[in-house]
Formats: sequence, C-alpha cells, structure tokens
Amino acid sequence: MVKALLVLAVVLAAALPAAAAIATVDVLDGSFSPNWVTICINDTVQWQWDDANSIEYGCVSDTNPYESWNSGELAPGSTFSHTFTHVGTFAYHGTWEGGFPVQGMKGTVEVTDIPEPAGLLTLVSFACALGGAAVRRTRVRRS
Repeated sequence: MVKALLVLAVVLAAALPAAAAIATVDVLDGSFSPNWVTICINDTVQWQWDDANSIEYGCVSDTNPYESWNSGELAPGSTFSHTFTHVGTFAYHGTWEGGFPVQGMKGTVEVTDIPEPAGLLTLVSFACALGGAAVRRTRVRRS
C-alpha cells in the first residue's frame, strides 16, 4: 500500500504542470538588485523601479537571438515584466535619457529547463505521511 501511494504521488507530480514564478529585481539609482537571477523557462522577471531614484531608468536586453525586451525609461515606482520562453543566459543593461547606457548598470537572467523540486517533494512527503498513517492503523488493528 505504501509503495502504491508513493508511485501514485510520483506519477501525479510528473503530470502536474509547474506553476510559473515571478522573480523580482529592484531598479536602483545606477544598479539592479539582485543583478543575477536564475529562473525556469516560462517564469517571469519583474523589475521594480525604486521610489527613491533620482532619474528615470530603462531596462534593455543585450543583443541575443532568443529573448529581447525594452522597458523604455520609467519613473520611480513603476514596474516592467518579461516572461522568458527560452533556456539560456541573458544579459541586460540600464539606460537613461533617450536610451543611453548607464555605465556599470548591468544584470543577468539565467533561464533553466529544470523546475524546482518543491512540488514533487511535497507530494512525496504527503504520500509517505498517508502511507505511514495506513501502516500505523493496520498495526493497531492487528494488536
């Protein structure tokens, strides 16, 4: 019975689509924080402009054939999002006043095709707990 529940949990976990996640990057005066994020394919990065910024900044992808975005220069308190549909490592930079790059304002998004195992581990843990309860009940009945 325990083995059957464990197998069922693994099959269900494999069949369930992974929920998309959102990684947040703060756009500060002259920098991104964090300046490197790792996400899964089909996840989203949301850039949030800090209210204390002294000027309007933009967030622009470096040239690559798979992912591109350009927020345009946005005011403090703004947000911009991009959903990544390709695996790879994608660099970007900050801009200001008509698209001029800001020296040292750079970031990277690493996109993997391996989802976080949290969902699978939760289901397996749940199945083990159910199996353990069934075994305990069985033992109690036999005593």
